[in-house]
Amino acid sequence: MSYSSKLGFTTPRDRQMTMGDEPVTVWWLCSGNICRSPLVEHLASQRTVAAGLAERYLLKSAGVASWCGGKPIHRHMRAAAEAAGINLPQRTSQKFQPEAMRTGDIAIPLDASVRSYLEEFDELEGKILGLRDVGFGQDEMPDPYGKGEEAFAFAVSQAEAIAEGFARRISTA
Repeated sequence: MSYSSKLGFTTPRDRQMTMGDEPVTVWWLCSGNICRSPLVEHLASQRTVAAGLAERYLLKSAGVASWCGGKPIHRHMRAAAEAAGINLPQRTSQKFQPEAMRTGDIAIPLDASVRSYLEEFDELEGKILGLRDVGFGQDEMPDPYGKGEEAFAFAVSQAEAIAEGFARRISTA
């Protein structure tokens, strides 16, 4: 069985890969790993556990910006999440390292600029999925950084929809 069909995803190049006994690492990637990607990672992880699939998927998040690394989740993102009843764990941002991806890992960029960055790495060929591939209705999750409260609240609602789509997708795989 192909890697992508076992996951229920269609990769850009439906390459034949096997999962083996190792969980598939799914990387949620944004610019700085202080707003969107840690929220999506947290919500998708919760839904993966609830679906009884935590042993099959290891969810992580990171940023691709050069300044990324060591910063806490943005205070406005934390406040918007808390207003929605979401208690984000304490964590610091990390920079994505493409060379660390193993066979079978998946990278999911949250916007076009992150996707463009990822597509420059040969080792990521066939491993990049769009948000549509994981059950979200579009391939963009706007970055709320530097915008008002409404932008952060909208990001929370989008992250919830992304996590729900992901959980539905892996539950039917």
